[in-house]
Amino acid sequence: MSRWRSDFALFDPHSHQPLELLDLLRDHSQLSVELLVGARERLPVRLVALRLPAHLAAQRRRRARANARRDRTLRLTKRYLKLLDWTILLTNVTPQQMNAQQLLEAYSCRWQIEVLFKTWKSHFQLGPLPRRNPVWIQIQLLAKLLAIALLQSIFAPNPFVAQSPTSSKTKDGPWAIEMKRKKCDLDFANREI
Repeated sequence: MSRWRSDFALFDPHSHQPLELLDLLRDHSQLSVELLVGARERLPVRLVALRLPAHLAAQRRRRARANARRDRTLRLTKRYLKLLDWTILLTNVTPQQMNAQQLLEAYSCRWQIEVLFKTWKSHFQLGPLPRRNPVWIQIQLLAKLLAIALLQSIFAPNPFVAQSPTSSKTKDGPWAIEMKRKKCDLDFANREI
């Protein structure tokens, strides 16, 4: 499962004709469709798109514009800004295995795990290890993982216990999962250690 990127080429699985994503999304608040991705290999995937509430889409556009101001190599097209109204995922998981809501929750967990690993690498120097002695490398790695486990248990005793984000009290409905990261919330990953 991965997030759709603007440089992905999409094709109709039957005619192999190129597809315009905005045309597919028009008139839908949620879409799940089988198609092909890739200019050369054309791999079969399932595209799942979920329209965000207007205020969350506006927040995404503000972030994109701020990033473009910082990095002059980024070019924001009208098409790209319109597509920010959507969370778009590509997966090989069938609708019978996971519905669109479950995919979004799984992606949210995946993202939090990536943030967690990035934090571990930066705070515990889990990047390159010396190559001198394999036993010494194993000792260093195990010691660092033990330290991480101990600190994690101190700062976040139950990091994977989360309230159900799809309850009727959730203001933004299921889309709040992506933006607020309540599911699989690993708040301790953002704390200074």
